[in-house]
Amino acid sequence: MRVKEGLQHIPELDGLRGIAILAVMGFHFSGDTPVYFGKLAAVYWAFFYGGNGVDLFFVLSGFLITSILLHTKESPQYFSSFYARRVLRIFPLYFLAVALFFYVELPWLEHLYGARSTLRSEQIWYWTYLVNWHDTLGNIVGAMGHFWSLAIEEQFYFVWPLAIWLCSRKRVPLLCIGAIVLSTALRLVCDLRGYEVEYIHRATFTRFDTLALGGLLAWIATDEHWMTVAQRCFKFVAPASLVLFAANEFAHAELGRFAGYVTVSYSLMALMCGSLIFYGIAHTGDGTLLAKITRSAFLRNAGKYSYSMYIFHLVAKREAMVPIVNALRGYGLPLSIAIIFGMVVCGLLTYAFALLTWNAFEKHFLKLKDRFPYDLPADTRIATVTTA
Repeated sequence: MRVKEGLQHIPELDGLRGIAILAVMGFHFSGDTPVYFGKLAAVYWAFFYGGNGVDLFFVLSGFLITSILLHTKESPQYFSSFYARRVLRIFPLYFLAVALFFYVELPWLEHLYGARSTLRSEQIWYWTYLVNWHDTLGNIVGAMGHFWSLAIEEQFYFVWPLAIWLCSRKRVPLLCIGAIVLSTALRLVCDLRGYEVEYIHRATFTRFDTLALGGLLAWIATDEHWMTVAQRCFKFVAPASLVLFAANEFAHAELGRFAGYVTVSYSLMALMCGSLIFYGIAHTGDGTLLAKITRSAFLRNAGKYSYSMYIFHLVAKREAMVPIVNALRGYGLPLSIAIIFGMVVCGLLTYAFALLTWNAFEKHFLKLKDRFPYDLPADTRIATVTTA
C-alpha cells in the first residue's frame, strides 16, 4: 500500500458518513416495536441496527480529527487554528438548533397542548455540551435525545488535541490503544455491575474507545508498513467481528442481557465500523464494489449534509410522521406500508431542510475557516490518506 503525501480527500469516507446518517434516520423513523411492521418485521430489525450508525460516526470522527492533528502537529497555530475551525464547523448549527427547540418549538408545543413544560430548566445541559451526562441519569429529553453523541464528540475534540500534542509520533498508537483498553475496561466494569444500558451507551468514558480506534487508524494510514500489516489483519478481523457480533446478539435474544453482553457488543461494532473505514482508505479510487457504492453521488451527498440531517431529522419525524401514517391508514393501507412511506417522506424532508441550512447558514461560516490556516513549514508534511 502506497500512502500519499499530505492531507487527501477520500470520497469513500463521505459515502460512509452518508451510510451512517441514513442508518440512524432509519432507526429513529421506524418506531419502537416490530409489531407495527406486521409481516415485514424483518424490515424493522434491519432499521433497528441502524442505530449503530452513531458508532460509525464516532470512528470516522476519531480518524478524521486525528489525521488533521497528526498533519498539523508542528504548526505554531496547532491549537488556535484547530479550535477555531472546529467552532466554525460545529457551533453555529448546533446552537441554532438548541435555540430553535427551546425558544420556538417548545413554546409552540406548550401553547398547543396547554401545559408548561419542565424542559426549560434542563437546557443548560445542551448549551454546555454535557447533555450525555444528563441522559445517563435517565433524564432523556425525547425531542433532543440524539444530541448525546454530539456532546461526546465535542468532549473528545476538547481533550484529544492536547493528548496528541504531548505524544511523540511513535507513541500515538500507544495513546490510542491505551484509551481503547481503558474505555473498554470501564465499560466492562459498568456492565458487570448491572448499570443501565443507557448509562453505558451515553457516558463518555464508556464510548471513548470507538473514537480512539479511529485515531489508531489515522496513525496507521500514515505508515506504509503498518498499512500493509493492517491489510493482512483486515481479512480476518472484518469477517470475524461480524460473525462474533451476530453470535453475541443471538445469545442475547435467547438468554436476555448477560454479563459482558453490552461490552462485547460495542467493541465488536467498533471493529466492524473500523473495518469499513479501513476498507475505504485502502481501496480509495479503485473498482471494488463497496468502494464504488461509497463513492456514489447519493451517499456522498448524504454525507455532505449529514451534520444538519442528524441534528434536525427528529423534527421531521415529530411534525410529519403521524399525520402521514394516519392519512395513509385512512385510505386503507397496512400500517407497515404507511410507516415505510412516512419514513421516506421524513427522510426527504430532512434532506431538503439540510440543503436549506447548508446554503443559507452553514457554508457561510465554513468559508471563514480559511482565515485560520495552520501555516505548516514545507518540510513538516507527513504522509496520510485522509480528508482535511
